[in-house]
This record gives sequence, structure tokens and C-alpha cells, in this order.
Amino acid sequence: MVNAAIDNYSLLEETEASLWLALSRSQNALRPPYPPTMQVTPLSIFGEDRWLLPTAWFPAGSHTKADLNFLANGHLSNGHIRRLDPGSLLMQQLKETTYSLLHIIHIFSDARKPATVANSFAILRKLVIAAAEAGCRSLSEITPANAISIIELASSGRIRIEFVTWLENLAELTRRGYITAGVQNYDFEIEIVLPNRDSSIPKGKQPLDDNERALLLAKLLLVMENQDEFICWTEDCLATPSSHRPAQEWLSTIFPQVAERRYRFPDLLIHLYQGTTGLLIGEALGPRPSELLSTEKGFIHRHGPDAFVSLDHFTLDSVTTKSIRKIGGVRRRLRIPELVYKAAVGLEEMHSLLGQRTPRLFSGVSEELEYSTNRWNWVLQRFCEVTELPFSVTQYTARKTLISNVARTITNGLSAAQVLMDHEDRGTTAGYGLSNPFVREEIYAECLNAFRDGTRTLVEMTAAAGGPGLGGKGGARLEARVASLAGKDGVVVPEAIKIFVEELLQEDVVPIPVARGVLCMKQATAKGECGSVVPDVGGCKPSCTAQVQQQNRRDLMLWELEMARSGGLEEVSLLQKAYWVNEIEAQLAAWPDLRPDFEGILTTVPALRGIR
Repeated sequence: MVNAAIDNYSLLEETEASLWLALSRSQNALRPPYPPTMQVTPLSIFGEDRWLLPTAWFPAGSHTKADLNFLANGHLSNGHIRRLDPGSLLMQQLKETTYSLLHIIHIFSDARKPATVANSFAILRKLVIAAAEAGCRSLSEITPANAISIIELASSGRIRIEFVTWLENLAELTRRGYITAGVQNYDFEIEIVLPNRDSSIPKGKQPLDDNERALLLAKLLLVMENQDEFICWTEDCLATPSSHRPAQEWLSTIFPQVAERRYRFPDLLIHLYQGTTGLLIGEALGPRPSELLSTEKGFIHRHGPDAFVSLDHFTLDSVTTKSIRKIGGVRRRLRIPELVYKAAVGLEEMHSLLGQRTPRLFSGVSEELEYSTNRWNWVLQRFCEVTELPFSVTQYTARKTLISNVARTITNGLSAAQVLMDHEDRGTTAGYGLSNPFVREEIYAECLNAFRDGTRTLVEMTAAAGGPGLGGKGGARLEARVASLAGKDGVVVPEAIKIFVEELLQEDVVPIPVARGVLCMKQATAKGECGSVVPDVGGCKPSCTAQVQQQNRRDLMLWELEMARSGGLEEVSLLQKAYWVNEIEAQLAAWPDLRPDFEGILTTVPALRGIR
């Protein structure tokens, strides 16, 4: 039975990577020497200097990693460019190590996906080339005496840590017999000196702020306003090269930058429209780059007044798939705004003009594969250049902006995400974000971080923690709980605050802004005095046990009392005076220590006598 399965599957390119590799292991020798004719991938044998992996094993946009080229050049830190000699022992050892990467995954702490193997292979090849540059003819000649110089030749900066890790992995593979005459089991003590960096600075591409986002949307809308012209000029340029010049003149009336540089047509038209559609989809749905690049023809639909995408036409990341299971298991559609639907229709129409060699929409003229991730980033960079945006964007920029905006909507009552989503209220926006499998996990994490920061800030405002103090019945309860955290010296240490904040989060108690200086701090599923699970600004009352007021609300109360004491109510009507008295008396539930002042004003200010 096993042999029959091997005969059926071991040479099939479309077989899943983990299955093919498992079946291959049962056929081949586990340790060297390996015969040159041994099949190491569905497309390559051990003796070849390039091992090709099936592109089907890689997520969309990563197909360039399917080529493991043992003869590629390595750029070393000393300025030299070098590659391995085809018949050398170092080449054989690199192949044995790469075979272990592909087939002997239990050596390492994590299972190796093909894309991860390709990344690790690049590091290993660079390390072996650096060893050759240092005069080593075999990995066994790497010793503690020359290891540091080899690592320095191979890399600089923080990535040196990865090279040190792989040097230790090579020693372990040698010890287990997977590399012939490999790195010996020395006690490598390599100290990597890293520059001190501010760890509080965000890493990677950050979300656009509201001004940047507004500018980007203006450029996207400008392209969409000329959608038909983009498609028509693309069709003309593909049919008749003489149309290139008129197309350039037309495009320069929209984006003057086009007249100042030489661009290829119709490539520029295609890239601008694809970039526009990709960014609009990114802002509305937030797919990862691989998910966006996997988009296939037929992914958009309309049912009645609603437009939606079918997730069956995406190759989804495992985290996205997990989110789909969480929201019902069978849900495969997601609503999109009308603008995104219109852009997607145009994308499919443009794709039909390009010679459909691939069903994936983000591809070039007569190309058999979708764009690689690097090439797609280049398309977006070209978009920013031509539209003269003062900043650059990637697909992750749009994704992070969506996550940030929806999280702001949920945690702070802001409505930045509603504009593109075309939602009337923040409840709809929040519900959309938390049902969107592309970003559901990230929005949850972003909201949790925002709630954690807000809760810690609020706790630090309590008098017990050295802050100005909080008002409201919820604030009084929080003051008492924080006071109980103080040590014998009466000081609440930051570590105690951190633990207390996590306890509040576990209890589903987080501060939700209701009005300026007013927060609701109740359990997420409980109803407040407003009668709603979602805090209601119109029904929020100082008498509610969940209401917390910050010090600026007390300052406002003091201002009101002083205004009344100085005669500010003398000219107002009796009805307005009665309203003022009722409002201040209601607020005293939050600040009971101000009641004596209030009672004194009622008896001493002539304008208020007899009002109550």
C-alpha cells in the first residue's frame, strides 16, 4: 500500500509539500552519501546545481523563492562577490544541509515550510561562501579561531545572530551524521555587539495618519474618476504601439509627473490601475500581500443592493482561515463598498486585455504567474512616484491603516474607518471589522493593546497611585482597589499596577470613553444605568456605579460653582436656574466632597434662593 502511494505521488508537482516530502523520505537514504540521481524535489535531483521547487508549494507572490540556486553570487562585507566552486566539498556540504532543511525537519525546533526553507537556504549559502572566502575548503575547518571573521564576512548588524544560530545548527547536523565532515562540535562563544536602539519606536511600515490617508484617497479617487479612460488607453496601446504617445499626453494631464520622465506604456497605465485597486481592496478588506496577489477572476459579485467578494477566490493565510472558522465555518463572503466593487470590475476587465495565462488578476502582460511580493511593492512605489505622494506605501500600509482605524473606532469612538466603508455608525464599522477574517485577529490584538494602555493610564490617575484622583462611583471603587495594592510604605509600585491591569482585562473591565473626561468601566456584557451593553452618552448618569470621571470634570464643577457665586446666574430665567441646580446636584454623585460648597451657594446666592 505504501509503495503504491509513493508510485502515485512522489513525482507529482501538484502534491502538497508535506505529503511529497514525507513520501520522499521513505524512499531515499536518510544520511549521506547521497547519489547524484536522488530526487530531492519533484523537479530536481541531488546532483544538479539548482533545485527547483513547485511554485504551487508557495503562497502567492513568493514563487521567486522556488529556485534554490547553489551557484548564486554572495556579496560579502569586504566588498568581494564570490560563489562556490561546483565540484568542491563545500558545495556538497551545502547540498547535504539543504536536503536536511527540506527533508529532516525534526532536527529544528519548528516545522519548515518551503518559503521558510528558501529564506534559510539564502543564509546558509552566504555562510558557506564566507567560509570559502576565509580560506576554508570544508566546513570542518571552521573553528572558534576563524568563526568570528566568517560571521563578519557574511553579514553585519542584527542578522549576525541568525548566522551564529545556523553555525550551531550545522554543528548539530554534523553530530547526527547528516553532513559529511561538517562543523565540529566546538564551544563557539561568539559575542555579537548590537547597537543600542530605542525599542519603543514602532517597527516596520506604520499606518497612515488621517492627513496622509486623505491625500492617498484623493489620488485613488482621481484614478477611479478616469477608470474608463485607463482601460480604453490600455487596450489601444496593446493593439497599436503608435497609441503610446497620445496615451502619455493624456495621462500627463492627470499626473504631470508623467511628462517629465520616460515611462513604458501601457505598463504604466496597468500599474497605476492595479495599484489603485490593490490599495482600495487593502483599505476595505486588509488582506495580506500574498492573499491579495492570489485574487482570481470571479472574486466579486453583487446580490441586490449589496456588493461582496467571494473568499473562495483567494488563497487564504492560515490565520485568516482560522478567523473564518471562528465566525461560523461556512461563511465565504464579505461585503465591500461600492467604490471597491467598481474598481474590482475594472480590474477584471483590464486583466482580460493582458492575455490570460494566469487566472490571478495581479499580473503583467501575458505572464504565467502573479506578481512577486517585491515586484508588487515596486508597482506601489511607482504609483506613489507618478502621483507625487510625499510618502511611500506598501500593501501592509493599507492593511495596518484599516486595523488602526477600526480599532480606534471601537476603543475611542472615532469614525475614521467609516468613510471608505460607507457605514452610518461606529457600531456597524466595529461589527464589520470583527467579522472580517482578513484582519479580525489583528483588530482584536490592537484593541486589546489600546484597552491595556487606557486602563493603565486610568489606574495611574488614581490618588493611591500618585495621580490627581478620580471621581464617580466607578472611580471611587477603582480608587479603593488600587489603594489595596500599596505596600507597607504606602506606595503602589508599577509592577503591581501592571498585574492589576491584566486582572481587569481578564474580568472584561475596560474604560470606554463616553464623553470628554467621562468613562464607563463595567463588564463588557453587563448593562449600565443607561440600559445598554454599549455605553450610551445620552443615557450616561453620574449615579451609575460604572461611571468614572477624570479630574477635568471636577475642575468644570468648580468653575460652575464659582460662576454662580460671582453672580453669573442673575440674568438667566427661573427655568434655566432650576436646570442648573438639577444638573449640578446630579454631578455631586461623582464628586460628593463638593456638596458643602453647593449647599452654601444655594443659601448665600440671592438668585438661587427658593429654587430647590
